[in-house]
Amino acid sequence: MLLDFVSYLILCPLIFLSGLLDSIAGGGGVISIPAYMLAGLSPHHAIGTNKVSVAIGCSASIVRYASNKMINYKIAVIGALCSVAGSVIGARLVLLVSDQILNYMMIIILPAVAVFTLTNKKLTNENTAYTQNIPSSKLISVYVAIFLLGIYSGFYGPGHGTFVLLALVQIGGMPASAAAATARFINLGGVLGALTVFLINGQSQIITGLIAGAFCLLGNYIGSGLVVKNGAKIVRPIIITVLALLFVKIIWELIS
Repeated sequence: MLLDFVSYLILCPLIFLSGLLDSIAGGGGVISIPAYMLAGLSPHHAIGTNKVSVAIGCSASIVRYASNKMINYKIAVIGALCSVAGSVIGARLVLLVSDQILNYMMIIILPAVAVFTLTNKKLTNENTAYTQNIPSSKLISVYVAIFLLGIYSGFYGPGHGTFVLLALVQIGGMPASAAAATARFINLGGVLGALTVFLINGQSQIITGLIAGAFCLLGNYIGSGLVVKNGAKIVRPIIITVLALLFVKIIWELIS
């Protein structure tokens, strides 16, 4: 199904903004999934098509982070595999069940994460090298968290990158900008895993996803450049914005 020109005029600028947000601190789905629905896609097709554009945009920010040597590949590769496994499970689940229960859970989780983010000094700590390794005693906890977040990514998605970033910072002790870069690599794994399931089940509008993906790519490129230049200074306020938007979105869905 191809959208009309007016629908693309609404969709593409919003996808650009989602890519900008996503590359900095995750959570671009807060904007992009409602944007696809606003353009006329059903909820399942909105989630599935969003995976197409996110995969394109995510690749752009990864290239930029990689060129600045900000990605911890030892963590990113295994984390991406955990994310793939989780997202495949989540994507299969979303085709079977409603996300109503998850929305109720997020009403409790999001304010808690926001308070933690505001009070966590690690999100402004850039005294550690970008290539810092997570202590082996914490690696299992990090990978378990990434796997569980991968299930959420495949099931619904908005805020996934933000939660992965926070897991790397809080559990793994990574500096904020390195965590943002590494989280993008991990996030791509989750996106590709879920996208495979959605494509097999015919729940992705490929042409629409590719067109929107060009704007997502531009947003990711600009956003990742902001992190490279400003580091942790830009990460924490963006995370708070993402969590606030996601919280409002969920409340709105529940009362509407």
